[in-house]
Amino acid sequence: MEYNKHITELFKRYMEGSLTRAEEKELMDYLRDNDIPEDEFTEILQEAWDREPGDRNDSEEVDREFSQITKKISAKKPLYKKLNPYLPYAAAVLLFFAGTMMWQKHSRRPVESRPVELTMSSKTTQIGEKVKITLSDGTKIYLAGNSTLEWPDTFVKGENREVYLEGEAFFEVKTDSLSPFIVHSGELRTKVLGTSFNIYAYPEDNEVSVAVRTGKVEVSRALGDNLTTLSLLTPGMKILFDRAQGQYTMATEQTDDMNAWVSNRFVFKDTGLPEMLEKLGRYYKVSFTYDKSCLSTYSSFNATFENVNIKDVVEQIHLMSAGRIQYKFENNHKDVKLWKEGCR
Repeated sequence: MEYNKHITELFKRYMEGSLTRAEEKELMDYLRDNDIPEDEFTEILQEAWDREPGDRNDSEEVDREFSQITKKISAKKPLYKKLNPYLPYAAAVLLFFAGTMMWQKHSRRPVESRPVELTMSSKTTQIGEKVKITLSDGTKIYLAGNSTLEWPDTFVKGENREVYLEGEAFFEVKTDSLSPFIVHSGELRTKVLGTSFNIYAYPEDNEVSVAVRTGKVEVSRALGDNLTTLSLLTPGMKILFDRAQGQYTMATEQTDDMNAWVSNRFVFKDTGLPEMLEKLGRYYKVSFTYDKSCLSTYSSFNATFENVNIKDVVEQIHLMSAGRIQYKFENNHKDVKLWKEGCR
């Protein structure tokens, strides 16, 4: 029977060691149920071995069967001396498939899949701290202050790459079409294949945001076992999710501003004073105290603070309020007291 393109592609990817368990089973079932001419095996193997073979990632049964067949042919002479030096190995693969089909035909014992036990690592940053974390797949994560990230030490090929975030982080996800990358942040699930994006999700804050710098992400809400897609985001798009209301709104943001905090540039656009001070406190490791009723009129700030210390930041806030917002540093500049002229 002639190979179809899908089976051919599965076979090639098997040779590269990149099949998932489900795809491996599909290929084995096809080989078991169909008579495959030997010349078609040879043609595909020759094409596959024109490239440098990758590491294999076979199941336990495949490894055991392949090992037995390799021993049987180890003493035999190569059939094609002038061909690629990997052809003796390719011949072993031919025998492996034949042996696998015979084994499947005569064995009725189901293959027992053993769940992979993942070991997890975690990192919690202090207020004012930020760290860079590189995962086993090459994904880079920049974790902001007062945040926690939990991730597996290794990922299983063909399965989801799942991490857990409380706080803020910027992700540069390594592309892997077979293993979607999923960030759990409270009720929200952010799913990508390979892209860069920022998540702001502190447990004590009501609002959670996801902003995309490159690529495309899918944001969903998880309630128990129900997962509801909220939106697909492309570069420059941002979703704002209200935890209390269970509702979301869409916004836009300059892509260069989404991870500005990584390089000590803090951008605020139409931001209320309480929200701005909350974020500045986390970035600079300071505590702001003020009477909200006195400063309630300052509901919209537009400011960018780039590579400046906290004294300069507070002075700029003072100037932006036309001098009405006063300030005082206490406790060795760890606490900042704010008040409005005539209202303390």
